[in-house]
Amino acid sequence: MSANAEIQTPQQPAKKKGKRKTALLLLTLLFVIIAVAYGIYWFLVLRHIEETDDAYVAGNQVQIMAQVSGSVTKVWLITPTL
Repeated sequence: MSANAEIQTPQQPAKKKGKRKTALLLLTLLFVIIAVAYGIYWFLVLRHIEETDDAYVAGNQVQIMAQVSGSVTKVWLITPTL
């Protein structure tokens, strides 16, 4: 009877090992799919978007003043004709 118990004990970890291997393989596959999808998204969309945190303008500063004092009440929009 004890010989049967010893034989069955190694079989249970083998099943767990197979499940663990399958789970890790699926998890790795999921990460690879996500990485490839993000790479495609970056290539098609994000590489065209420019962004910076330390931008500056190298130019001269000038004061802008109105020639006439008062408030703007109406702006006439003229569209160019082609």
